[in-house]
Amino acid sequence: MRKALVATAAVVSLALLAGCQTPAEETSMTSAASEAQTTAMQAMETAKMAQQTAEQALAAAQAAQASADRAANMSQQTQNDIRSLNEKIDRMFSEKMRK
Repeated sequence: MRKALVATAAVVSLALLAGCQTPAEETSMTSAASEAQTTAMQAMETAKMAQQTAEQALAAAQAAQASADRAANMSQQTQNDIRSLNEKIDRMFSEKMRK
């Protein structure tokens, strides 16, 4: 019996030293690795969705900027047109006053 215990202890020690694992330990490590892989894949999917959301937000911001630029250009053109019209009216009144 004592020889069997010594032999069993020696085998277990050698297995541990050699990096071998018991089936329960191997199953536990495989399960943990699988969970870690699943978590990593979920994190990657979340990152992809966040990137897509950011790209959509960027596209919307660029469209809003383009609209704001067009509005600013239209406003500037309107101001130029009003200034030109006021100058014409001033010239017409000046000509009428001279007569």
